[in-house]
Amino acid sequence: FCTQKEICTVLDISEKTLRRYCLKTYKQNFKDVYNRLTAPAKIEIRKAQFKAAENGDPTMLIWLGMNYLDQRPGKRKL
Repeated sequence: FCTQKEICTVLDISEKTLRRYCLKTYKQNFKDVYNRLTAPAKIEIRKAQFKAAENGDPTMLIWLGMNYLDQRPGKRKL
């Protein structure tokens, strides 16, 4: 989940070089490559969040309710 700038710093390359690499290797721009390659990790995080909620984690239950069900304090939805 590093930024484009962080990736370039670690690899000691320019952002232009990274963009060219993505186009040459994946035939896609950096943003599309990044989204495709980080999607599996995002899915695993989401699964872990739901598992924590299923196990009764009150913080995760509240967070998921607010973000997925638009629940807010003082606001009731059935």
